[in-house]
Amino acid sequence: AAIQENLAVPILGYENPAKLSRAEYRVCLMLSQCLTTKQIASELTITSSTLRTHLRHIYQKTNVSSQAELTHHLLTMRPPSLPDVSARVA
Repeated sequence: AAIQENLAVPILGYENPAKLSRAEYRVCLMLSQCLTTKQIASELTITSSTLRTHLRHIYQKTNVSSQAELTHHLLTMRPPSLPDVSARVA
């Protein structure tokens, strides 16, 4: 609830203020690294429809209304040490 009243908290902070699911968190992480939706869907091996569903849920949980607004918040409120999404565990 706190994230919906105050977007001064990083969405990708360790406390997960928006209560994102693991998939939603990964989408936000990739957006924060300036990947396109096509690249994100490919990286997560999901359909564009599934990605749109994740984004819709993220918008609701963070009280934003567009991908541009979400990306802006992710880039301006980036926590100090986020993991690199390209670093994969074998």
